[in-house]
Amino acid sequence: MFPRLFAAVALLLFARCSGEQETALGNDHDHDHAHSLHDGVVAKLNDPDGKAVGYVELKLHDDKGDLECWLAKDEDIRQAMALPLDQIIHVRFPVLDKSVTLAVRNADQNEDEDGEGNVTDGKTHYFIYPTKEEQDASWLMGEDFSSNCTVQFELGGKSYTSEEFTLVPHGAHDHEHDH
Repeated sequence: MFPRLFAAVALLLFARCSGEQETALGNDHDHDHAHSLHDGVVAKLNDPDGKAVGYVELKLHDDKGDLECWLAKDEDIRQAMALPLDQIIHVRFPVLDKSVTLAVRNADQNEDEDGEGNVTDGKTHYFIYPTKEEQDASWLMGEDFSSNCTVQFELGGKSYTSEEFTLVPHGAHDHEHDH
């Protein structure tokens, strides 16, 4: 009896989480985030013609207002979309009339917050904000932060932009519902 009950609960949780992943891709559900490799929000990345070419994962830490961004060819954020180390990524918050610029942490290893290096063959798929002491991230702080945004960058004379999505702190969805 117990194994059947456990299997049924696991199946329900899997189905519920799968629906959340669809939300981040623009489908109509009552959630605004996806479960992702780094616990951020995942959104499609489009080329200048509007064709999907990859995905972004943006993670907001509510304690310091810092952002981490990963670019990938796949929705699971496992196949890196590597860009030059001097690449600049913009996150725009149209409702707040604000934007921030993300860059690499360093050109040596470009470690993420878990200490994992993200440089391969002189390229990276990982960018952060803030990168300079004078950059003020305090307006992004707080567990209640929520705002629509887009991720955008220029490469090879072309502009790549994510679909608009709602950014919330990485732990915020844990307060919205149980898993």
